[in-house]
Amino acid sequence: VRVEVAATADTGLAFSAPLPSQADVGPQAEAVLPFRLRATDQAGAADVRFTARCGDKEYVRTAALSVRPASPLRTSLQVGSATQSAELPVERDVLAFGARSTGSLSALPLPLVRGFAAYLQAYPYGCTEQLVSRAFARLLLREYPGLFPDEKQDEELFEAAMNAIGERLTRGGVAPWPGGRPDPLLTVYAADFLLAMREAGRGGADELLQRLCEVVERLCPLNGSSLAAARVSAYGIWVLTREGRVTTQLLENLQDGLAEYKVADWETDLTAVFVASSRKQMFMSADLRPDAIVCRPAGWFDELAQRALLTTLLARHFPEFCTDTLKNDLFEAVAQAVKGGRYATFSAAQGARALLGIGGGTREALADAELVCADGEGEARSSLLAGGALLSVEQPQCRRYVLRMPAASPRLFWQIATTGYDARPADGAAAHGIEIRRDYLDARGEPVRQVRQGDVLTVRLTVRGQKRQISDCVVSDLLPGGCEMVLARGAADGERSPRGLKFADRRDDRMLLFADVDNEPLVYTYRIRAVNRGTFAIPPAYVEAMYDQGMYGHSAGGSLEILP
Repeated sequence: VRVEVAATADTGLAFSAPLPSQADVGPQAEAVLPFRLRATDQAGAADVRFTARCGDKEYVRTAALSVRPASPLRTSLQVGSATQSAELPVERDVLAFGARSTGSLSALPLPLVRGFAAYLQAYPYGCTEQLVSRAFARLLLREYPGLFPDEKQDEELFEAAMNAIGERLTRGGVAPWPGGRPDPLLTVYAADFLLAMREAGRGGADELLQRLCEVVERLCPLNGSSLAAARVSAYGIWVLTREGRVTTQLLENLQDGLAEYKVADWETDLTAVFVASSRKQMFMSADLRPDAIVCRPAGWFDELAQRALLTTLLARHFPEFCTDTLKNDLFEAVAQAVKGGRYATFSAAQGARALLGIGGGTREALADAELVCADGEGEARSSLLAGGALLSVEQPQCRRYVLRMPAASPRLFWQIATTGYDARPADGAAAHGIEIRRDYLDARGEPVRQVRQGDVLTVRLTVRGQKRQISDCVVSDLLPGGCEMVLARGAADGERSPRGLKFADRRDDRMLLFADVDNEPLVYTYRIRAVNRGTFAIPPAYVEAMYDQGMYGHSAGGSLEILP
């Protein structure tokens, strides 16, 4: 029997070797018709429709496929302020699939805060700090309704953060990951968040807050000369004082410890501001020289986090020091941090709190200003949110915004958030303080780029810090198309936890590792199976320090051929 056949594909796929138009099929037999498809740059769902006709009979079948970008989804921010009209080009080139562009304009610093909230919402990992920071930013914005399309999601974020704190809280504190080691700074930060929830009128966590504060109180005594430890102790006492506890003895013990252990530079550190703020709440003498405070970036406390916390403390307890100069310094710190990528989840949440704490201009200043997308695709939606305090422009994809302001306009704050997959993934390997290498190994342990359908490969990831120990790094390794994860059987598969590894998160399409790294290689292996025939792009494997965006690296990309 002669059968006429045809095939069509959606725009995400193109035929590189078309399906034959006819096939001769014998009785009780079948015929195999070869064809080849290639992925285009149109990522997303893509169907292939097959039609077979024989006489007056027609049969149609559809195969559902997906074209996946060879880069991870991420959100990037651009922020600034202006007193006159300006063009604002978008700095990233992203694929149309999954793209979302949002521009914001306000006389208040709401665009900057909204940008931080969008960054936190899109951040793809789930350690306790990141869940708390995400919920913290949304908590701060509750008094400005309409800034997010689904405000019911706020409660889900609050619940997720509270559940993570409760499930990961032990007598020693809160751990970043299930079963992990408690972290003193995270423990204090979690208490700070729950207390902020109570202060905002959102109840439901009083018992958890009390349990947490008991742990914080046990962590407050200083046991060494580390300035970082002294800062955490002072932060904890400030939280306990706000919670309503009498902290006079804790403050005296801290001051004695600072003297006994000869903690260097604490008088010019954020530590001194925490101490002075707690003393003022306890109606004790509180000497403070804000101009003497020096930012010493380290770990979670990058420069933005320190400057933001300084501003928050002054605005709350020492408003006489909250001058226009201080506010301008914060705005500049936010702009420079975003421009240089020198911010993280903790500092984004602290930046949001500080910006909302100092306020800004009036709603009327926005009346004659415009923000429009001058080069984009898709339907643009413009709306006034937060009671008219913020102008928002949303479009699937925008490459250039235009800001129009009348003469003698007061300063307005703007923000552009771009979410999407980078149109041009990195080609060669690169290292900025951290190196990463990935190899696909066959059963003999030899590197391969050509395998057979059904083969099981070992993926070997090697990560190394170039100069020093780097804490809290994340490795993201996307699988090539045509491959699937092989479920681990622990040591039986050779999957052992290397030194420095804190948590491994195996997902359907990628492996995520969270670890501290140094100049000794950290090597981790896992297994995948080659499932589908074809030649598939190998996305680069990425590594970054979650609290120091200047430290990152990626492996080379390439291709993997799976033969029948």
